[in-house]
Amino acid sequence: MHRRITVGVVVLGLASAPAAAQGRGPQVVTGISLASFGIHAAVADRDCDIHPQTTLLDGRCTWRNSSGRLVGDTPELPREQVAGGLFVAGLGGLMASGAWEPSRAVDTIFTAGAGLVLLAVAWDDTLPRGTVHQETADGRRLSTCPAPFGSYGYGGYGDDGRDPCTHTSFSRIHTMWSGIAALGLAVGRLLWREGPPPVSLDMRPGGIRVSRTIGF
Repeated sequence: MHRRITVGVVVLGLASAPAAAQGRGPQVVTGISLASFGIHAAVADRDCDIHPQTTLLDGRCTWRNSSGRLVGDTPELPREQVAGGLFVAGLGGLMASGAWEPSRAVDTIFTAGAGLVLLAVAWDDTLPRGTVHQETADGRRLSTCPAPFGSYGYGGYGDDGRDPCTHTSFSRIHTMWSGIAALGLAVGRLLWREGPPPVSLDMRPGGIRVSRTIGF
């Protein structure tokens, strides 16, 4: 069902008639902004998804070894985040270059869709601040989970390999804000009307006059 909806929206965009195309100025601004959001989202957040049973601390995917010393690996860019960001950047590039000139309505729909894509890849499993991983002498790695009221629960890993401290949230903060910015851009694009402004401002030495022309 979701695939059919996606295909339908794509066909609608590609089939938009040239006569319905909008002015290039607003679309260039929209495209450049969307491309910027996508590039930022693709490279802004790193996490420890590829290093299980670790916690992001001071830029490293960290745990304590059996001697109590902090060790860690370098965090990586999540693949879904990179793919989502590059998709949004590519969409913005098509708009800005003029290779794709849909109507304003289709432009708005795709810009909003790009924002939702970024929000989707920003939502991920994460570990709360204060989670500590401890490597035991027999090679296991246990977790100390932060709990309410300052107490800590201590446990190992479940049968599925998931850390018991894990909870889902918008853990990729920069990607999340890029998605929100893209949704705001879509709203602005929807409200952006071409032509003369509805309100004129006349500044004179004696004051400022605001007037509105009403047609009948």
